[in-house]
Amino acid sequence: MTFARDEPTALALMRGGVRARYAGNAMMDQVAAPEFALPIADSAIHVALLPGSRSDAPQNARAAARRLLRMSVLSGKQVQAFLALAPAADVDAIIGALKAEGFEVTVNPQITGVIALASRDAVEIGLVRGGLAASLGAANVVLGQAGTGNEQAAGLGKPVVAAAAPGESPQSVGWYRMRQQKLLGEALVVFQGDDDTFARDVLALLADRDRIAAMGAAGRERMGAPGASDAIAQAVLDVAKEGCA
Repeated sequence: MTFARDEPTALALMRGGVRARYAGNAMMDQVAAPEFALPIADSAIHVALLPGSRSDAPQNARAAARRLLRMSVLSGKQVQAFLALAPAADVDAIIGALKAEGFEVTVNPQITGVIALASRDAVEIGLVRGGLAASLGAANVVLGQAGTGNEQAAGLGKPVVAAAAPGESPQSVGWYRMRQQKLLGEALVVFQGDDDTFARDVLALLADRDRIAAMGAAGRERMGAPGASDAIAQAVLDVAKEGCA
């Protein structure tokens, strides 16, 4: 049995003679429910940060912090961000990157699920371990340089914004981000990487409720529903029972 991540793929495989089915997207099973409740400031702009799991995660976190500062200045509002740490993330390097951007960092701030709290001016960034769903659930927008995390955020109906890398433009991105754009369609947008332009574009996006709604709908459609993990486990058990019969 082949489990496809979306129904069109399952149908295409079946037409080709493959025993396939669609039972939901297993990637979405990992973010089906919040792990804990985050403290939320009602009047703030709420942002989820996904710097990724690779070696450039600290660099991505530092760039995101700069852009949050610009968003706060340009909007005149507090910005509260939740930085979801990938399991393989180098936490010390990310904390160092935030300190290099002028943030004061408190480690173990006695907030459930938050392992460090970084603050500067009207921007607060909580470093969250094991709280992807809670971070995404609290966010108005996701600033993501991740792979799987970006796709899971889109599947939850969150607008996902990536920054063009140095030397790239929103119209000409690298292979991986191009592949992700094709997968997520309208749910993902790439903005110019310089801090001022990026911050202005994100604020304009947040003010466009129709576009936010369209991005959310596109993400849910492209990623599909959860449920595949249980279906796959049951299929394995069925095979095991047949083998034992």
